[in-house]
Amino acid sequence: SGDVLRLAWAYEKSGLDDEALREYARVAQDFPGSDDAATALFRKALIDIRSSRWSAAELALAEMLESGKAVARRAEALYWRGMAAFILEHEAEGAQYLKDALAAGLSLDQEREARLMLADWDYREDRIPQARKAYAALVRDGAAKRMSASKIRQVGAFLLMQGDGEDTLDAAAMCGRAIVEAADSPEWRQVGFILEAQAEEKAGRY
Repeated sequence: SGDVLRLAWAYEKSGLDDEALREYARVAQDFPGSDDAATALFRKALIDIRSSRWSAAELALAEMLESGKAVARRAEALYWRGMAAFILEHEAEGAQYLKDALAAGLSLDQEREARLMLADWDYREDRIPQARKAYAALVRDGAAKRMSASKIRQVGAFLLMQGDGEDTLDAAAMCGRAIVEAADSPEWRQVGFILEAQAEEKAGRY
């Protein structure tokens, strides 16, 4: 199984995704219940994700996680299963997978993406206090560096509108500064300065 897994990995790194998928599937079929089979299912899912085959990825990750093998990859597998579920519009299930992934321990970038996805879900579901708290915490933790300028503006405007506390308004002002730092045009710098000024004004820091 290890030899086939390494062959599949070599195909994948060479950009031969079809060949890699075939070999990963062979490992999963011929060596069920093994760590190598679980790893093969995980790698297959990542190829499917890169090709936007979210249903196929979700099925592979489900099989991998149900096996209880490849424990070191469990958190990342939960993360990607959660993302796939959101794309497939199974948001409640996706949210639970992301929460489980966060509890299991993710890389910094994946942790921020998972928390942002959950905050967006709270917002869409009209859980405004939870969304406000989650967005403010993300901004304070530096997550704005991973957002687009339009997303930062959206989050900052929401926090400004909900600004019923200094922490919330501080986070809104931080969104303004983040837009200025990331701006690639005078127009976006203006957006950032205005957002920051509005937050400072609402906080009474004239």
